[in-house]
Amino acid sequence: MPRPKFTSETAPRRGRPKGAKNKKTVERDLMTWAVEFFNSEEYVTNAQGRILSGKAPHLESYWNPKLKGKPKEETEVKGTLVLRWES
Repeated sequence: MPRPKFTSETAPRRGRPKGAKNKKTVERDLMTWAVEFFNSEEYVTNAQGRILSGKAPHLESYWNPKLKGKPKEETEVKGTLVLRWES
């Protein structure tokens, strides 16, 4: 059975559609937007106001460990531990 002949208009397309952006391009565009947004003077001023007024405790709990390091957690265990060795 002979293979069908395709022209440029009838050829099956594979991959992303013509003109669509590559995933990396979309990610890079999103990252660029996020950096510009979160570094904007308007956002920083607004965030500072919310933190100082107590309306954004999640920002403090997110940024403090990132900037100062995670606080050391200690757990005290009481009781006895019995190990039995069988051979």
